[in-house]
Parts: sequence; C-alpha cells; structure tokens
Amino acid sequence: MLPKYHFFAGIIISAILLLFFPSLRGIEILIIFLSSILLDIDHYFIFAKRSKKLGIKDNYNWGMQRRAEWDKLNANEKRKVKITHFYLHGIEFLVLLIVLSFFSVWVKYILFGAIIHLCFDYIEIIHKKDPLFIKFSQIYVGISNKHKKSMLCSYFFI
Repeated sequence: MLPKYHFFAGIIISAILLLFFPSLRGIEILIIFLSSILLDIDHYFIFAKRSKKLGIKDNYNWGMQRRAEWDKLNANEKRKVKITHFYLHGIEFLVLLIVLSFFSVWVKYILFGAIIHLCFDYIEIIHKKDPLFIKFSQIYVGISNKHKKSMLCSYFFI
C-alpha cells in the first residue's frame, strides 16, 4: 500500500481509537499512528542498500516504477520470481513485538500500529490477488525463493 494511504488510514484508525478509548494519551495515539506508517522503513532500507542512494524522492520514484513492473506480471509469472524480504512485514516481526511488549508498554502501541499497517497491506494484497505470503512470513519467502529466478532490476524481487 502506498504511504499516503497508510497515512490516511493511520489518521482514521487513530481518531477512532481516541473516540472509543478516551483514556489513551496523545503520545500513545501518536506512537500507534507513526508505527502504522513507519513500518515501511524496510522498503527504504532495501532501496538504499541496492541503489546506494539515500534520497526519499528517488526511493519513491524507483518503488513506483518497480510496482508497475510487478503489477504487469500475471499470477503464474509472480510465482516464478524471487520476492524481496520485507523484514518488518511478517508474522516473525509481530512475534518479536509481542515478546518485547511484555517488557515495555510502549512496544504494545508499536505492535498495534504494526498490526494496523499489515491489515491494510493484506487488504491491498487480497484486492490485487497477489500471493499473501509475500507479507505474511519472511521465513516462507526465503524458503519459497530457493528455486526461483532472480530479477535483479526490480524492487519487489531479489
């Protein structure tokens, strides 16, 4: 999902939380909101590592170009290529946050924002009929990539 949609979804969900849970403080709502957006930082790190560029605008343009390439592939072609590991987009990261939330209440708010983020990613994946595993389990992505061809030029591929 594009960052602007995560931004708007984060605002709406945060407003709803504030409405139904008025005991939540502003900082707690802010953490939930920011984590519902900033989870995509892994996309930026992947871009920076591959391109050796740090510009956010370059990252966005490159990502949009690669997204268009991905969208042109049919379901069969998508199954044949390696998928990038989005390390913050999977059950493994959520499990880590759950464990850490036992030690810090603040991590619970980050966890909730991450769940919001991933829910909206899953809605987009289902709508586009993309394979759900690409943002469900990064371990499964690694296992499924073993015998697939690499498309080095693309954002979504390794």
